[in-house]
Amino acid sequence: MSLDLLLNKYIIVKEGNEKEYYKVKDNLDEYKKFIDEVLGYRLIINEKFIKLEKLPVRPKSWMGITTFQDKREYIFLILVLMFLEDKNREDQLIRTLDFCFKYNIIKMNDGRTDDFIASEEGEMLLENTGISRYIVRSFDREITQDDTYESLLEENVEGLSNDRGKLRKNRAFRQLVLDLAVYSKDNENDFEYIKNYRSYVKEIFEQVLQCDVQVYKNMAIAVYKQATPDMDVYPLRMQGESQASLFINKKIRRLINKGSLTVDSRDVCTLKKQEFSNILLDARKQYGHGFTKALRDLPDDRYVQNMIAYMESYYLIEVIEDNILIMPLVGKIEGAYPQDYKETGEE
Repeated sequence: MSLDLLLNKYIIVKEGNEKEYYKVKDNLDEYKKFIDEVLGYRLIINEKFIKLEKLPVRPKSWMGITTFQDKREYIFLILVLMFLEDKNREDQLIRTLDFCFKYNIIKMNDGRTDDFIASEEGEMLLENTGISRYIVRSFDREITQDDTYESLLEENVEGLSNDRGKLRKNRAFRQLVLDLAVYSKDNENDFEYIKNYRSYVKEIFEQVLQCDVQVYKNMAIAVYKQATPDMDVYPLRMQGESQASLFINKKIRRLINKGSLTVDSRDVCTLKKQEFSNILLDARKQYGHGFTKALRDLPDDRYVQNMIAYMESYYLIEVIEDNILIMPLVGKIEGAYPQDYKETGEE
């Protein structure tokens, strides 16, 4: 489905991706209304690329550039983009250049990145493709007084209607499209819109995206009937942390059912980080024989660190100082080994 390509790809560059480019462009009439009116997103189409500017209601860590490891890499990226607009070779710069190569922001006409980083005399001949001016979102207002990212996501920012009814609709649909789950604890008004108009929301998602919207007491999720390779979904079959998290969910769910853990009125369970770390270690001890070798062999502190980072990135948990908030989705999805595997002794 061509809309899936727009929602799951950062940018579709025509060169080298003609099939995807024309698939999206030729079928635009099928979902243009959904993009304009339901999501309120800006769609950029020209002879070189197609880009849907996907603006989140509440930014999550996984929405960044996952190959970047430091904030300075974003700074390098902005500097590269500024340089291209105006006509210390470290790993951070190389990852930034790799990002630019990946999305055809610049092309390498001569030389190699490895030679450039390895030698003082290393050179590369680069070509500015013209895409750089569209990478950073433009604003229709002065933003020099905005000192937090939250101020850039206020209701009057570009892309969201000033009509409060449409604004509420845009926010609700954006979260269902971009987020793993929409929780009542984050914004009661957004969740209430989905809850009150669930039939309309379900109909739109079924019609446009062929997926089912499930609405619970304090959570709503969009469940795709068939995930494509381009989708970043949960759980991922071949990812070790993803599979391990399913058994952590299972452990937590059983502790809640036994009364060992309690949830509040919004189905959120709050624990100290050490308590949560103990649950992670107990889950590995109980179910870890089926985890990937890498996870089984990690030292306890590294394993805990990895799993907290992974579960936070998919908003299964929220980390607030020394507290871990376990979100409602954890209680809805859990893992189990196949029956023939159990016969060898799961526990």
